[in-house]
Amino acid sequence: MRATDIEDSLQRLDTLTQEEAQMASVGLLKITHSIERTVAGVNNGVQLVRGDVQDVGKRVEDKLDQANRSSFPSLTIFHCEV
Repeated sequence: MRATDIEDSLQRLDTLTQEEAQMASVGLLKITHSIERTVAGVNNGVQLVRGDVQDVGKRVEDKLDQANRSSFPSLTIFHCEV
């Protein structure tokens, strides 16, 4: 083999190595974006559940207030939020 053949082979190997690193980076970016979309979807779901839980809590509170007023109409009930 001539020196130029070796240099050409090394240059080609370097180019292939860089291309492989770029393809690996693209793959990691795709995975990262997929995970990001999944996490965003989970976050949206959690926010919906949070809203539902708050709605249920408010309805329970309202029912307790109604029950307390009907059971003790002359008693003033103070409500404190935590």
